[in-house]
Amino acid sequence: AQDITEKKEKERQALFLTQIYAALFHTNRALWESRTEKDLFEIKAVVAKRTKKDGHIILNADDPIVSEMGNLTEAKQVFFSLDSENHHIKKNIKEKLPVYYSKDGKLWEEIGEEKNALTEIKNIPITFEGAAEFNIYNCLAALAAVRSTFGAKISIEQIRERLGSFGLDHNSN
Repeated sequence: AQDITEKKEKERQALFLTQIYAALFHTNRALWESRTEKDLFEIKAVVAKRTKKDGHIILNADDPIVSEMGNLTEAKQVFFSLDSENHHIKKNIKEKLPVYYSKDGKLWEEIGEEKNALTEIKNIPITFEGAAEFNIYNCLAALAAVRSTFGAKISIEQIRERLGSFGLDHNSN
């Protein structure tokens, strides 16, 4: 019975990841074809509108278009930002909702009363010691997605290890 339960869980996770990949593929394709800011908002809004109430929506708090997507869903909003003082970050902290941000050269996770320095940015090769800001955003978004999906099943040490190898070669990405 245990083997069947494990198999079913792995199948559920594989289906979930396949659905994420499909959504990202179609979203990216549509983004490429968008012509106006309104088009861009409508394309990005599809994900927010389709996220179920018991799900999570990962939002870039520093992007005013993306951060407004939270108004289109009842799902739990998980914000990430390069600015720990961003008003969306502060609001989520006050409401004990998850946030991910950079501060003092580190990536942080804050959920409820728990606050963790996940890793130093300089230890993530793909950020080029913090010079590649867009890759810091990508790391924060990935952290938010992984932790929202798998929670404590992925330890902070595993996160540090993976981020520390992220960008070292094309096979690790």
